[in-house]
Amino acid sequence: MIYIYQSNQIDLIQKILSKILKNFPINNPMKKEIIITSSSNISEWLKLNITLNINILANVEFISLNSFIWKLVILTTKNVPFDNFAFRLMLSWYIAQIIPKINKNIKIKNVYKNLNQFQIFYLSYKLSELYNKYLIFKPDWIDLLNFKKKSKKLEDSQYFQLIIWNLLVKKIKKEKDFCISSIYESCIQKIEKSNLIFEDIADRIFIFGIYYIPEIYLKILKTLSKKIDIHLFCINPCCLYWFDIDNRFYISNLIENKIKNKKNFFRKKIKISLLSFWGCLGAKYLKLLNNLNENIENKIFYKPKKDNLLHTIQNDILYNKYYNIIISKKFNKFEKKNLRVLNSKDNSITIHTCKNKYEEINSLYNFIVKITKDNKKICFKDILVMASNIEDYSSYINSIFNNINYKINYFISDIKIYERFNIISAIFNILKLPKFKFSIEQIFYLLEFSSISNKFKMKEDEIKMLKYLVINLGVQWGISNKRFKKCNANFEEKYSWNNIIKKTVSEYYTRINNKVYFKYIYSNDLDEKKINSLIKLENFISKLNYWYDYLSQPHLLYEWNDVIKKIIKNFFDPDKKENYVLDLLKKNWNDIIFQGINTKYKKTIYIETLENILYKRFKKENFFKKNKFNSIHFCNLKLSKIIPSKIICLLGINDGTYPRQDINYNFDSIYKNLKNDDKNIRQEDLYSFLIILLSSKEHLYISFIKNYINEERSKYISIIINELIEYISVSFYIKNCKSYNFLENINNIKKILFKKYNNFYFFRKEKIEIFNKKYFLNNININSDKKIFSKISINEFFLFYSNPIKFWCKKKLKINFSKEHLYKDNEFILKNKFNSYRINIILFEYLIKNKYLNKKDLLKNTIKYFFDGVFEEIIIEKKYYQIIKLINNINKHLLMKKETKKVFFKLDRTIIFGWLPNLQNSGLLRWNPKNLSLQDGFLFWIEHLIYCIIGGKGDSIFLGIESYWHFKNINYKKAKHFFKKLLVGYELGIENPIFLLNKSGGAWINHSFNKEKNKLILDEKTKKNARSKLISAWQGNKFINGDSQDFYISKVIPFLTENNINKIINESKKYFIFPLKFNKLLK
Repeated sequence: MIYIYQSNQIDLIQKILSKILKNFPINNPMKKEIIITSSSNISEWLKLNITLNINILANVEFISLNSFIWKLVILTTKNVPFDNFAFRLMLSWYIAQIIPKINKNIKIKNVYKNLNQFQIFYLSYKLSELYNKYLIFKPDWIDLLNFKKKSKKLEDSQYFQLIIWNLLVKKIKKEKDFCISSIYESCIQKIEKSNLIFEDIADRIFIFGIYYIPEIYLKILKTLSKKIDIHLFCINPCCLYWFDIDNRFYISNLIENKIKNKKNFFRKKIKISLLSFWGCLGAKYLKLLNNLNENIENKIFYKPKKDNLLHTIQNDILYNKYYNIIISKKFNKFEKKNLRVLNSKDNSITIHTCKNKYEEINSLYNFIVKITKDNKKICFKDILVMASNIEDYSSYINSIFNNINYKINYFISDIKIYERFNIISAIFNILKLPKFKFSIEQIFYLLEFSSISNKFKMKEDEIKMLKYLVINLGVQWGISNKRFKKCNANFEEKYSWNNIIKKTVSEYYTRINNKVYFKYIYSNDLDEKKINSLIKLENFISKLNYWYDYLSQPHLLYEWNDVIKKIIKNFFDPDKKENYVLDLLKKNWNDIIFQGINTKYKKTIYIETLENILYKRFKKENFFKKNKFNSIHFCNLKLSKIIPSKIICLLGINDGTYPRQDINYNFDSIYKNLKNDDKNIRQEDLYSFLIILLSSKEHLYISFIKNYINEERSKYISIIINELIEYISVSFYIKNCKSYNFLENINNIKKILFKKYNNFYFFRKEKIEIFNKKYFLNNININSDKKIFSKISINEFFLFYSNPIKFWCKKKLKINFSKEHLYKDNEFILKNKFNSYRINIILFEYLIKNKYLNKKDLLKNTIKYFFDGVFEEIIIEKKYYQIIKLINNINKHLLMKKETKKVFFKLDRTIIFGWLPNLQNSGLLRWNPKNLSLQDGFLFWIEHLIYCIIGGKGDSIFLGIESYWHFKNINYKKAKHFFKKLLVGYELGIENPIFLLNKSGGAWINHSFNKEKNKLILDEKTKKNARSKLISAWQGNKFINGDSQDFYISKVIPFLTENNINKIINESKKYFIFPLKFNKLLK
């Protein structure tokens, strides 16, 4: 028997389930109870609430509907794979064997000819998913594919499916002895005819909180109900019969059509109902349940109070209330006769407009702080936050909610395992070794994974030292000479990993007692520790070399079987948590290989194909994080994830994001012939919003992004929110509002519902401290700092002003982009070999050590190893004179006596601390063998101000090649005044990014500043030229990277809009002007 329990509140049906478990226990206590749920979120929520109701919950298995149905299929059909994923894998392996054979067919030869192995497997994977979808949701399409006489009427893509399907059915019938086209129908027949007791199934089954069950599954459950009892708990939003709801028709369309149909549009009466807007999926499902015969229905509904807007709307949904709007000739009046009054102070539903995702999370944080202050009964566990993809918000959540002053407990449940564990990303990178160029960035990117570095016993400092050493040794890309030559036949010098590391180590061990400089200059500075580190690196690269060879070749399936296990053993030293994930990865890999072998696939296969199948499978795996006590729950916005909460918050409710659009393939017959009865993602999202309205007990919070980050293209609010506003507008009006104009009523209601982003609570630390003391002692873990002053180190200050946007990303958002993103290796460029700055450094150090060698000796000992060709003497001569000139300038100002001074001073409520090294009596002296830029001068200006504040009395000089910065000493008060401006910029820049760009902003101000007049020239001609210089510096060229190539900057400023240009100019005027003004002539 099927027992159906219906309610508009999930809490009520949960209590009924608890009473059944408590009052009617099964006869055999050793047998499991089975509860079928839609997601792990619902399962965890049920476990907690049932335990609270009946004091204990044991021997209960929570399972998904798909897994349960497949268990029945396994019990009734022989040779079927152990789960639905394995079934789809089996189909894809068979299809991959069939596709090459059917290319001979004349009708489809031109459509799918010349497919390579990767494309064949990609197509077979998509077709296996499609056939599985047909079996569950469209059994009638399977009948069509089986009926060959109708094949002439089908399109090429459908005809292609028909041929593959019939060959697939025959092949599986022959090899596996079961028919896939009737796999579910045969399951129904065998359950009906069988007299066996299903030992693996409990005496009864509970199906809880599933909002849609496919018709074929309902047939299986109905047949099973003749053997055991099935208790089906479902949500019914309305207590009346509403399954024949009208089509959606909303006012915004009506207003647009007004102009088109002037004659027939003078008077029209329209029904507005929320169930007609969003209830289509629920109506289909409840209609299917209603058509089931021989079932017992129990209905219990909760009637909400009409004390606020949210509860009134819930009451309207319960009774399927609709409101008429009469559109008159002028379309400017509406009747207030049946409308309710909307209180202007009602905050039960709020809609927040933001500029970006960071602002959305900030706004949410402020809202939580305020509402927990106003209502002490609300705890963090009563708040549910949902977004269409919560991973997009995870970095912002971690940054803002982990704020040290007022931390809030939270957990994110829907994080992909691929994103949660770096070790998975590392394994997929190793599987892609055949595509590697083995550049320095790629090698050291792999070593950044802690599990790899631990395996090869390399510490973080050791890896940094190795990277610096390898760069200076001139390593390019390519493991060995052989591979280097494959990619770059034109280069005679092969700076490969194996060559350079082996020769460097051998030079070190064969070095004679007297000091001799070898080919690799830096080998002279090596010690035993560095050599040991190089040997470890060589060991790592040799293993990469082995796996490069192995993975580059195709192998038979059984030869791929232990690959993942061996890669993990060779490269990784995982911890306990990572071991769990690696076991899951190995299981998925073994399933893929097993199904391929089981289907008798005998061809060799490339790793690229297998890695793609594994990636698609594993990318869907979620890492479910269990609920923390008294924590805010963040999860994806899906129908299966909704649990009743006092406050539900929705993020990113924009058009195109929510409701989602179905991604269909051009050969998907379902979407080419879509009917009203067919389930789709859009309907699911619309219905989920309806359920969210019913599940919110006290408050519904909605936020959306109004503008893109470039502030030129608008993002539109979701159609769901527009429909909600339209419904409120036709059923409510503002008290004491004199206007009877309908459009004005919409605008007035929007003013109440819409809230602009306000950062008051988040940025005012003084206010937060007061809130913490008074209201949040029970809810918030306060890590209060009793000290009055905040502290900033001068190193952190320099780091901020060297790249404010990068500092903001790292400090505020806790984002560190991997080296894989920061470097582009599209072309082979010997950037290390011909890097001018690197050559200057080597020459400078060499000349200092050897006390001014002449040109010939210098050329003989060093430069020939950095340049090839006839121009080497010209280059070295120029470099030689530049370096000698710089050394002579340094000697003029250099004093033997130097000291390091402690920096410690207070500025307002901030303490600046650190150390200033190498101070002379005459002042600061710094040098760098390069052409000094404005950025160098700006950072030196900051150091000069600190020097003056701590009591320095000399001038500050920074020497470079044919360039210098010279600042005269300034008094204490003036230095403090200038530094205070920089401190304000720092405080602003750590909360919101400031557009102080060294290259773009520096190019603009360098062109605009007149050295003779010592001021900015802002006439139209100069402005125009300076602007073009800014744009050129932003874009860069093939020799010099622009600001747009900086990965951090490009994420914050994706496009150089007019507004962004103005911001860059304003910030440059504010900060870069000072070093230019105070730079004095050096005699």
